[in-house]
Amino acid sequence: MGRRHGACLSRGNDLSGKRAGNVRAGPRRDFDGPDEGVADGQPGTSGGLRASVVAPCLHIIRAVRSVRHRNAGFTLIELLVVVAIVGSLAAIAVPVFTSRQGKAYDARVMQDARNVATAEEAYFLDSFAYFDGDCTLMPGVNISPGVTCRATDLGNNAFSIQTSHPKATRSCIWTSNASPNLTCS
Repeated sequence: MGRRHGACLSRGNDLSGKRAGNVRAGPRRDFDGPDEGVADGQPGTSGGLRASVVAPCLHIIRAVRSVRHRNAGFTLIELLVVVAIVGSLAAIAVPVFTSRQGKAYDARVMQDARNVATAEEAYFLDSFAYFDGDCTLMPGVNISPGVTCRATDLGNNAFSIQTSHPKATRSCIWTSNASPNLTCS
């Protein structure tokens, strides 16, 4: 801290702009009136205290105030940069999310076809015939929401299960007498 700033602090000024003793933080004036400064022989001063000590302190007080007010918020440019970054991240993330969601529907259709095929075999053990019709009517079957399922008795101890979902990219067919049993397209 230089000599000039040390004088500000030595007089009890805390640089916050508050009143310290009889030293007033106000606008800097070089001279208060025609009679000022005549007593101590220096024109433009008020007893040597105001112009020599307070005036150098005022520029520091104003600097501290301006720094404090300048850091109070964000500038428009900073906010626009943040909005642009968030927008670009959202533009990247949304297509990735929707493709993951489509894969989830595909997996749901495939799993439901397997589960209904297992239930169809259990139904055959109980009734010695394969179920034919809407899979939701088959005992013990829980189909995922939105999945449509149809079981068909092919005769000759064979059956097929067809599953699909409106948001899935493929539909699956489980055929008991084919290899592989599950085909999705």
